[in-house]
Amino acid sequence: MQVIRLVGLDVHAAQTAGAMLDRASGEIVARTIRGRSEREVLTWLESFERPWRAVYEAGPTGYGLARAAAERGLEVAVCAPGHIQRHPSERVGLQRKRA
Repeated sequence: MQVIRLVGLDVHAAQTAGAMLDRASGEIVARTIRGRSEREVLTWLESFERPWRAVYEAGPTGYGLARAAAERGLEVAVCAPGHIQRHPSERVGLQRKRA
């Protein structure tokens, strides 16, 4: 399956921000969904023509969205923050407290 559309989600307790990139046309569709409604997020994802792949970063909101998506047959992956590759210049060092 060739993935034409990529979806990134920023999932928080108060809202979810999402953006879909259609690599064939260059079109970007963005939306902010207020509240913690997995149903609304999944309905938004289902509005896109397939094939697409979505991902969000693991955090305190858990894996509920990914599980609910899987139940609907939607491809939503969760990535661990520690596994995201970063350029060395993007790393944030620990700051020491001054006495």
